[in-house]
This record gives sequence, C-alpha cells and structure tokens, in this order.
Amino acid sequence: MADFVDRRRRLFLGAALSGVTARAFAQSARNPARAPSSQRLEPLRHVDAGVLNIAYYEAGPAAGPVAILLHGFPYDIHSYVDVVAQLAAQGCRVIVPYLRGFGATRFRDFATLRSGEQAAIGADVIALMDALAIKRAVFAGHNWGGRGACVAAALWPERCTGLVTVNSYLIQDLGRAMSVANRIICLLEGHAVLESAAQDLTRDAVTDAYFGLSRHTAPVEAIP
Repeated sequence: MADFVDRRRRLFLGAALSGVTARAFAQSARNPARAPSSQRLEPLRHVDAGVLNIAYYEAGPAAGPVAILLHGFPYDIHSYVDVVAQLAAQGCRVIVPYLRGFGATRFRDFATLRSGEQAAIGADVIALMDALAIKRAVFAGHNWGGRGACVAAALWPERCTGLVTVNSYLIQDLGRAMSVANRIICLLEGHAVLESAAQDLTRDAVTDAYFGLSRHTAPVEAIP
C-alpha cells in the first residue's frame, strides 16, 4: 500500500511540475524577444558524466524538484533563457546542459566514437543525472533535445517524473525507417530501370521499323 501511495504521489508531483514547465514554455513563446547579454546563462558548471564532460547552467534551489531542459540543433542553452528564471522562481532546480557536440561540452577521451544518435543523447541525460546525484527529474526539450528527453523517459521511466517535448522529433525506429526507405529506393530504382528499358525498346522498335522498312523497300525510282 505504501508503494502504491508513494507512486501516486510521485505521479502527482511529476504532473504538477510538468505543468509548471509547460506553462513556462508557453509564456516564453508568447514573449519571444531576444534576451539582452546580461541575461546570458552564465557561469557554466562542468561535470564528468559518462563519456562526456558536460557543461551546464544551473539555477534555483538545490533541494527543489529538478527540471532538465535540453536544447536542439542548431541552438544552445539560451533557448531557455526566459524559461529558467520562471522555473527557478517556482522553486525548481533547473539544469540546462549543452548537448554532446555543442558549446563547452567535450568528449573525455579523444578515441571515443562520436555519435549523435538518439539513444546516445538519451543516455547522456541519465549519465548527467547520475553525476549530479539526481534520482528523478522532469525532462523537457525541443528538436534534438526533445528526442533525447523522450528516449530517456522511455528507457528509464523510473528516472522521469514528467515529460515536456516541444517542436520535436520523437523516438524513431530507425531500423524500420531505413528498411522502408530502402524498399522505396528499390521501387524507384526498379521503376527507373523499367522506364529506361521501355524507352530503349520503343527507340529500338522505331529504329527497326524505319530502317527495316527502308532496307526492304526499293527506291522510288526503281519501281516500274
């Protein structure tokens, strides 16, 4: 019974925090004016997390419920310059990391394979949480960050108290997508081959008909 009550409480808190995050996103969208340089998300902090040394900005009380905001491509953490202050004012601990390949985030080992796959970005979120000793958080993101948030929420649901994804790519079954794409390419290539063959056959038929007729027809002046 205690587990059931705790789970319901967590779901309620997650839903509430997700609502706060979503409202902050919406209010920011209604006020899209660019923030002045004095509102830049600085100073940055750094932490070793998995294969990365992640650069991130943090705001709000350390003991507050956590919201991790993930930017997209080709943007950066300043996508959330207006959202961060609103969440922090609501008592949230806000973490805004630079994704792999962006800003001051770096691979810890030069030999590490560089990958921008959706699973890698999702795993980076969990690695960041582990490095900062964060048990659960609301995941929010847009574009690539939205996909990373979805992946992290799907593969590690026990670490996610809420999910907000805006203007985003969602999780994609790339294997199936490539299989479908390959079939389409084969069909198009097959159509092109058939069309080319048809054109060749037509051209040959016309050539044979014309020149064949010419070969087997006597010149006009020779006709008696």
